[in-house]
Amino acid sequence: MPAPESGEAAPPPMSVAPAPVSANPPARADATTSTAKPVELATPTAPVATPAVPADHATSRALVLADGELRKLAPGGTTEVVTAVPGVVGCDFDEDHGVVWLASARDLAAYDLSDGKVHPVTKGAVVVDDGDGLIWRVRHSSAPSPFPREVAGNADGLEHCVALVVDVDPRPSVGGMVVAEGDREFSCFVSDAEGDIVEGKLDVDEAPRKKGYDRATLVDSKFLVALATRRTIFPPEPAAPAPPAPKVKVDVDRCTEDAESCGRAEYVGGQRLWWIVVGNSRGDFFHEQRLLYDATTRTWWDPVHDRRESKPGEGDEGVALHASPDRSWGLIEGKILSLEDAAITGRWSGSFCGWLR
Repeated sequence: MPAPESGEAAPPPMSVAPAPVSANPPARADATTSTAKPVELATPTAPVATPAVPADHATSRALVLADGELRKLAPGGTTEVVTAVPGVVGCDFDEDHGVVWLASARDLAAYDLSDGKVHPVTKGAVVVDDGDGLIWRVRHSSAPSPFPREVAGNADGLEHCVALVVDVDPRPSVGGMVVAEGDREFSCFVSDAEGDIVEGKLDVDEAPRKKGYDRATLVDSKFLVALATRRTIFPPEPAAPAPPAPKVKVDVDRCTEDAESCGRAEYVGGQRLWWIVVGNSRGDFFHEQRLLYDATTRTWWDPVHDRRESKPGEGDEGVALHASPDRSWGLIEGKILSLEDAAITGRWSGSFCGWLR
């Protein structure tokens, strides 16, 4: 699950709907001037058709939310406006259903790539704001698994107790739900004299949040029913084989909470870059630090501060690296990266929503 970027990893009134969006149209030359017209909020509709798979998979585009607009960001830094979304503060691209979920201060909507419209999804939620704003999650149940799967949202079970949860299927629904897991769960519920959780009894601060989310209602159940019948808009592509993981030395003393994870490497791209754990700790929550390792030059790269070192320094906590599906470029903390050249190639701003391939 993605977090707001540039500060990581989703509807107010809006007017004339744009045409459906193709996956990779030519990037607009002017990356700063918007010509998009506000989108008309669609009224409850009949089921929508399954969108066609975009033809051009050559280069991925990042979907980002910036200055009240949903935009497509190209590797070179140019952007194209998809639609104006004034009042939207969060987003998440749902490949399963071909929509971008949009979160305002208290409600959810979905921009549908099939018809080019923003569909209102929920209304009426009361948000007890503690600085986090609307905490939300969208779930989808897909056979043969009996458990719903999260497809979008900003709810993090290690940070949040309750969230506004929309279930797309088997029967569309919305309401407040406990999402806490791990250590976080202990702070969400009342404890008895022995320190054990009293099941079903939320903490005095969390109970009002759930009640506020329980007041939400669905605006267009038919739209959600239609989404549930769609096939995946982007069928999985075979992943390119990763090169052998590099053997690196990381000071395990920096991993005070989970020493075994020190040095764990995740292949990023370009046949050279790896995202490696260089430290972790635990205070109230688990914290982890990572850096990029360039196997070609055998140097550690901190693109956030644009530093290269022969030995791993300290990485920033909670930094999200978004690598494109074709592993050619990526985004991190306001910077555009070439994963093939291991270089910073540009700047961007806003919140990351997902990859449009």
